[in-house]
Amino acid sequence: MKRKMLIGATILLGSSVVLYIAYILVAGAIIAGVLFNPRVNDSQMARIFEQEHGYLVRIVDYLSEYENGTIWLSPTNFDGNSARNRSIRNSEIYEIARDLGQRGFLHLHFSDGKFRFQRWSTLRTGRGIVFAPNGINEGDGFFVAVTPLSKPHWYIYEAE
Repeated sequence: MKRKMLIGATILLGSSVVLYIAYILVAGAIIAGVLFNPRVNDSQMARIFEQEHGYLVRIVDYLSEYENGTIWLSPTNFDGNSARNRSIRNSEIYEIARDLGQRGFLHLHFSDGKFRFQRWSTLRTGRGIVFAPNGINEGDGFFVAVTPLSKPHWYIYEAE
């Protein structure tokens, strides 16, 4: 009888330790953003660009008449007319921007003739697609890495 109780206690203690370790690993991964914020690599970014190119061009064409601004594309609370956003009065562009947010884009920032579509970020860095009709270089502003895409003046960027 004592031996069965000892075996049962050992199994219970062992499974508790395993569950505790699993909890720590999952919690750490969530906090680190590994599970819910995987980094988008260059090949994934190039594929996203090919899929969304037409929409990105429409947004750039619309916003080219403005000097600068930011449009937050959060899929959970998109509001193209909020105080934080440049107001989007064109209903087609509003729908495109909302759809881009639902497909994972975080925000669009345009200034100095560059249109940045951010797709991934952490507290220190961000990655996305940039349209720069006058070209772009690493170290240009806050860009730490740029990779040309298949269409002229379009690049994958990494920024700090």
